[in-house]
Amino acid sequence: MRTIVLAVTGVVAGIATSALYAVTRRSRGSRRMSRGSVAHEGGALPEGPGTSSTSPAAGDVAACRAKVPVEPKLVTTKTGRGGPFYTGQDPTLIAWLKSYLEKKASAATGEAKRGTLAFASLQGREGSTAAINGWDDQVFTWGTGWSGLGGLPGVMKRLVAASPAVVKRLADCGVRYVGDGVWSVEDSSGKVVTGKKEALEVIRSTPALVNLFIDLAKDPATREAVADAQLGAFLATSASIPGSETIGTQALYTFATHLAHWAPGWAKPAVKAAAAQVPGDPSADRDVRLAPAIVAAFYEAAPAKSYVVTGWNQLKGYVRDMAKDGLDVTGDPVLSASSPPGKTPIAGFPLALRHVPSQETIDLALELAGLGASGAYGRGMRR
Repeated sequence: MRTIVLAVTGVVAGIATSALYAVTRRSRGSRRMSRGSVAHEGGALPEGPGTSSTSPAAGDVAACRAKVPVEPKLVTTKTGRGGPFYTGQDPTLIAWLKSYLEKKASAATGEAKRGTLAFASLQGREGSTAAINGWDDQVFTWGTGWSGLGGLPGVMKRLVAASPAVVKRLADCGVRYVGDGVWSVEDSSGKVVTGKKEALEVIRSTPALVNLFIDLAKDPATREAVADAQLGAFLATSASIPGSETIGTQALYTFATHLAHWAPGWAKPAVKAAAAQVPGDPSADRDVRLAPAIVAAFYEAAPAKSYVVTGWNQLKGYVRDMAKDGLDVTGDPVLSASSPPGKTPIAGFPLALRHVPSQETIDLALELAGLGASGAYGRGMRR
């Protein structure tokens, strides 16, 4: 899941170049409550797997939120539908994650070892375990690309089962993960909203709660539990790829898992299909041929109007990341082409993506838009 086209508000698609990131479309969803959501008066939060037997009083919730550390590099963007944004590139956290995940990898074997190393690599590419994206139609994305309406429930299921400390911090501040993507969240008026998208909207629009999720990932008391939950979800989803054992290098394996984190429905079958077309035992030499075959199979499966077609430059960014990891296939005719294999670029803005752009990309987009690099985003997000 890098070169993405960053859509700055008011910038037409024609300024997009391969140096820019793909961006999310404006959400069509509203903040109206769906049939499956409920608003409760007072501070009584329904119980579920992420709950405790007592509910904090309204005044206690406000006091808890007032104590949450404010992340100075959390910004509000006007990109997409607008909302909170944070890359998660805190030097202390990144250094800790690198050390922690390397130790986890050294204790693992086989695909679990390779999956852990791939997850470690994504911390500087997809966003760290503390990253935040609230600008797209997934409402609230936390950590390494875990979207509220997509992969985040898998993370939360693991987290509330393993960490009473996280459950308590959330509950004290008026948040409970009930299960199956359902949350109960107290809003600023004291009402509790129970549901999926509607409850996530409360989190997204409440700065103290956004900061709370950032702090859970950074606080030494809870960061290990957060990292374990996100790693566990990654190993069970993006790193669970049929045919991955036929990949010879960590570099191509990481590329494949990043592709699966971006578009699992097309990436996962692509590896096995490509492996059947490229004879030989797993090796670096074979991976040079296997990489473009995986990409070709990926795009053969993807619809012509899918976001991965308009996000071709994003995939080419993953190819450059693979070169940094030790497998350089950037000169391959398939991977260096101006458009995906068998596809024609589609005019206009890309469809929804869920990924975190670098500050360099933001600066470039702002400059092209005539806003200057010190515009709405500021300089505080540099990785």
